[in-house]
Amino acid sequence: MLIVANGVSTAARAMIFLAVPWHVLQTTGSPVRAGLAVAAELAGMAASSLLCAPILPRWGYRATVAGSGLVAAASIAAIPLWNLTFWPLLLAVLVHGIARAPEQTAMTVIAPDLPGPADVEPDQAGRIDEYVRSGALAVGSVLAGVLIEAYQAPTTMMVGAVAIAAAAVLVGGIVRHDPVELPVPVPYSLGLRSSLVMPVAGPGSSVLAIAAGAGLAVETAALNGVVLPVYAHDVLHSPLALGLIAGLFAAGIVVGSALHEFVHPVQSPRFALLLVFVNVSRLCVLALRPGLPVILVWTSVAGAAVGPTMETPTIVRYAQVSPPFRALLDGGTRGKLFAAAPVGAVLAGLAVVGIGLTATLWVIAGLMFVLITIPALAV
Repeated sequence: MLIVANGVSTAARAMIFLAVPWHVLQTTGSPVRAGLAVAAELAGMAASSLLCAPILPRWGYRATVAGSGLVAAASIAAIPLWNLTFWPLLLAVLVHGIARAPEQTAMTVIAPDLPGPADVEPDQAGRIDEYVRSGALAVGSVLAGVLIEAYQAPTTMMVGAVAIAAAAVLVGGIVRHDPVELPVPVPYSLGLRSSLVMPVAGPGSSVLAIAAGAGLAVETAALNGVVLPVYAHDVLHSPLALGLIAGLFAAGIVVGSALHEFVHPVQSPRFALLLVFVNVSRLCVLALRPGLPVILVWTSVAGAAVGPTMETPTIVRYAQVSPPFRALLDGGTRGKLFAAAPVGAVLAGLAVVGIGLTATLWVIAGLMFVLITIPALAV
């Protein structure tokens, strides 16, 4: 049931992540302000990930998921309920980002310790969780496009807020007890220092971690948060197109990952480079503006190319780490990886205005090729 709640929350956040920049574009017509809105959420999430991780054991993970989820839901619901103008909206999405981080970290701490079916191995459970997340991203993105098309972005944000609140309440009902803690809580200052100096979770060196963080700034913040909404708004003139592009890419990831596990192709630098090229080529297709059908087909193919590069599931990586240190590791990892993401969102908005949408797509394509190639060749 926790996987279901996590899937509902992930789908809702995908809806909100698309609805907020679309709403800003509709009401202000400014890509720069859309970038600022995305940056505010990601900045709140990055800072909160680092600052809140050391005190989650004191709050209790179950209470954190429920409380943070309700705060995140209320902050987004305030936008349509009070018809917030841009600057109050910016504050609302900042609060949403701040509340989002502790909820996600607490879910990460709780998940490995929950009992599952006896015949399911931890690695299988982790893969199922990752598939549910990617599938929820696909469903949430498409649903966002449908709702924005039919009822506008404010209604979509309200639906997403209700779903986040429902997921938070569901987790509160599922999890009866927090994971076993240390006899003496880690002092906040020591926990914060530990979170800052801990290596980023996952295989690889600090160079790969830097590349991963820069890649998130370019792909998640700049491309998905700003450039794709502007492209759907100004070129395709359709929020449904935005939802389909984001949704089919996420669905392609699920299909590609499943095929990779079934076929087990031989890993080689050439194969890795081929996958990188297919992924980045979707931006080139967007820049050429061939029309929505071609874009959707190639976006699905690009998502399938990303699937084989999915890392070891978070549940599996953290299963052997004790809960308080699991929180420090996850909070530090998320905070450091997303540290540059707000800058990416702001620069993307400025680039669209300064050099144009097409040129921005080509620049992002080049940056993504370099940043994804580094870890792909190092595996």
